[in-house]
Amino acid sequence: MEAPRLEEGAGWKVAEVLLAGDASFRALVEQSDAHGQFRFCVERYFGPADEDEGTWPDGCWQVTLRSGLYDSHARAVKEAQASLR
Repeated sequence: MEAPRLEEGAGWKVAEVLLAGDASFRALVEQSDAHGQFRFCVERYFGPADEDEGTWPDGCWQVTLRSGLYDSHARAVKEAQASLR
C-alpha cells in the first residue's frame, strides 16, 4: 500500500513521479485541470511513528517545496529533476 499524500492540491493531477537517489524524497509533476499549466512539488516520506498513534500506519508524504507554474511538461520535469539533486 502506498503511503498517503498529506497535501494533494484540488484541481491538479499527477502527470509524472520522479524518484530521488534518496528513497525518502520524490518530485511529482502535476498538471492543472483548469488551465493546463504544470508545477511540481518535492515531497519527503515520513515513516510510521509512535507519536502519530496509528494515524499513518504506512507513513505519509509531505510537501517540502512547491514550484511556480510552467507552460510545458518538459520544463517542469527539468526543473523538478534539478531540485532533486
